[in-house]
Amino acid sequence: MFFIQTRSDLVYTGLFFTTNFITARLYGYITYSVWFYVLTATTILFHGLFPASLMMNAVDKIPIVGIVTTGGYLFVQKTREMEFYDKIQYKIGAVASFLLVLYLFYGGYLQTAYCFDPDEQIANTYHFLIHLVSSIGHHMIIVM
Repeated sequence: MFFIQTRSDLVYTGLFFTTNFITARLYGYITYSVWFYVLTATTILFHGLFPASLMMNAVDKIPIVGIVTTGGYLFVQKTREMEFYDKIQYKIGAVASFLLVLYLFYGGYLQTAYCFDPDEQIANTYHFLIHLVSSIGHHMIIVM
């Protein structure tokens, strides 16, 4: 089975967010793209240079809040502007990815599982999955 070996390996999976930065910029969502740019930078700093820093962990959460807020706003705006069945696969995908990320992170926190598993390789692998799923979900919001 595939496992992310160390926390610093998450720097590479955090680079998924550069694709969101580029896509958001190409679609004209400047604020959204800036949030992804900042998230890429904080991910590199937190996972690569300062993995044990509680302060850097807190700083890493700031662009996440910005992305969720901006993405949620765009999702609601786009959903209001289109017919129910227009691009429904993107709507379902975005909602499903959001719920999966919430479950893996907060559910894992409550159960000491997934991203909070005592086995570091398992926790890192689920964190990688959060990077991947959230990147895909936000791409769906951008293109819908």
